[in-house]
Amino acid sequence: VGGARRFRRRSARTRRQPAAPAAAAPRPRAAAGGRGRPLSPGAPFPMVAGASVEDLKVLGESPLLAGLGIKDLSALVAQLDQVAFTANTILEREEAPGDQLCILLEGHARVRRHGLALNTLGPGDYFGGLSLARVKRGSVTVESVSIVRLARLPRRRYETLAQSHPSLALH
Repeated sequence: VGGARRFRRRSARTRRQPAAPAAAAPRPRAAAGGRGRPLSPGAPFPMVAGASVEDLKVLGESPLLAGLGIKDLSALVAQLDQVAFTANTILEREEAPGDQLCILLEGHARVRRHGLALNTLGPGDYFGGLSLARVKRGSVTVESVSIVRLARLPRRRYETLAQSHPSLALH
């Protein structure tokens, strides 16, 4: 019977309730630093099993990584985390100490300094690179304009990677 709903009895004192959906996956939430709001239905989950072909294409065409050989690029991709954030989430704050490099895989983010909009970032663009080299604190605020997915390289992994792959070290 199409559209028929199954019911089960909770207790003798309560009314019938619809059966619970079979092992529904939890809705993704913004990663640490986000506002914790659920992402919209159908939004991509953070990467669990590895990079997709589209993600690898975006990373390979990024101005930051375009000159890397396949061996170095593969080593870098193996160290990246992937996180997702909802729209209007601050991804990096001006003057806050940073400890990661972020490359946009999907979505757009706005770059501001002292409240003035400077640029809009899209897939393949990056921010936070100077914080890996411990050059200075963040000089801009980066805020997501839409749902974004980022490939993130924490400083600790960068330092380990730079020792084993000197061509990946920031100069």
